[in-house]
Amino acid sequence: MTLNGHRMVERNARRILRFFPEADVERTRDSIQIQLVDDHALVVLVSAEAFEIRLPTVEWNGPHSPEPSSRLWRRVKATRGLSDEKLQALLADAKKAREAEFGRCRFCGGSFPPEHRFRNDICHSCATLHLHVVY
Repeated sequence: MTLNGHRMVERNARRILRFFPEADVERTRDSIQIQLVDDHALVVLVSAEAFEIRLPTVEWNGPHSPEPSSRLWRRVKATRGLSDEKLQALLADAKKAREAEFGRCRFCGGSFPPEHRFRNDICHSCATLHLHVVY
């Protein structure tokens, strides 16, 4: 599907990149993955039909092999009715949702996302150090 010589997926990706020009971009045949580079990085999978806003996570492929991944937060259709203001508000809401997932470690006082915590109030490093948890 093309629009004035540009594929819809490229047009949709440019809409996201206007808000985050420093983002990392990966292109496949049918989609573009945009990773926002900051403390609470988001991932947006862009297709001709939709924006899939994803939050970072980790998949454990073995006892010592955490692999970066992402999980679906919200998927919205890329329609003419989706204004840039609405799209920007959705991205801001996703960042707020990600920030809300962070919790303080009772031992070190650091702020960690759920994928880097042993419990709600204990990070992985402190679980190893203080509770002798082995990962």
